[in-house]
Amino acid sequence: HLLHTVPVSPSSRNLLTREATVTIDADLSGTVEVTESGTGHAAVAHHLRYAKRSPDERTRSLVADLHAGMPAAELLSVAFTDVDEIEKPLTIRFQIRSPSLASAAAGLILLPGSIFDQGRLNPFAAVKRTSDVEFPFASVISQKIRFRLPPGYVATELPPNVALREGALQFSAVWLNGESVLVYQRRLDVGVVSWPAEDYARLRAFFSKVRDADQKVAVLRQVGS
Repeated sequence: HLLHTVPVSPSSRNLLTREATVTIDADLSGTVEVTESGTGHAAVAHHLRYAKRSPDERTRSLVADLHAGMPAAELLSVAFTDVDEIEKPLTIRFQIRSPSLASAAAGLILLPGSIFDQGRLNPFAAVKRTSDVEFPFASVISQKIRFRLPPGYVATELPPNVALREGALQFSAVWLNGESVLVYQRRLDVGVVSWPAEDYARLRAFFSKVRDADQKVAVLRQVGS
């Protein structure tokens, strides 16, 4: 038998993309329309998670992932396209509702950008580790979230953009302010498949900074107030 070395696929080829449009209601609840798809190993992982399962099983799996970052989210509808066609990209389109997407303080609205990840904990909570960290594959997770602001409100304060780098790990968070629309872009690039145990503190610190960035909020003010 001949053994061949398979080169590691770069993270840019294993892209999970999530695009969302958020409508914020007067009571600060929100409806979110989402489209999610992947390429490369990210697409294969998507198929392995959802293929050959009943519709109820697929829905429960999706809801479990959503609740890790949005515990109060309610799934209103979902559609899986090409879920059993492994050679085609799997696309998931779903609609969710959150009863408390934003919060109010002193007449202002505080709006988190990272709505899908704000509730997630640092995946590397342990202070020390004796074995290397193994990732399934190098990957990029990219999100673009458009917020339709409540009528009469504008964004007056935005968090500073974030750019983090630790070795092959990169993270960015960018806000764009448009007329009646805010856009939040989040990108996490894990460019390795293995991280040595002796450098675990650096990995843990990086993801702690990512979590801190996910807690930032934009400030909305009513026009004329």
